[in-house]
Amino acid sequence: KFSKSFLEKLQHIFDIKYKYLYKQELLKHNKKILIWKIYRFHWEKNRFFFDIIFNNKLFNSKQIKTLIYDKTIDLLLMKYWKKAGFEIICSPIVINNLDHHDQLNSSTCRVPLLLRNKLSSLRPDIRTGCITCVSGEGIKGKPVWWNTKIS
Repeated sequence: KFSKSFLEKLQHIFDIKYKYLYKQELLKHNKKILIWKIYRFHWEKNRFFFDIIFNNKLFNSKQIKTLIYDKTIDLLLMKYWKKAGFEIICSPIVINNLDHHDQLNSSTCRVPLLLRNKLSSLRPDIRTGCITCVSGEGIKGKPVWWNTKIS
């Protein structure tokens, strides 16, 4: 199990990374890429904690409650990850997003690549930058983002 000081250091490291991302993209004046980078980093940070909490079981219940209380982890996102078919979902906003400009029930990143038309097949979601977060289509257990390197 981890000490409280270690947990605080982890939180601090992630906070610094958020601030760094924000400052770097603001200098470039590219708000869309900034938002996409934040969504991707948010996913990576939460996946890190998800693996520690649920797969490795390295946090006790008090530490988990602290992470929830401090809003360090996205509990809703983690709840989705525990459901079949949503193991690598990029964000809860890509489901039932009736405010989306297309008025779709879910974002294109939730539609399997083989079912998409040619024009939108590799286009990222306009809000998250995710190309696909359909279970089984990710790379190494992660969604495919606009900047994912495919080798």
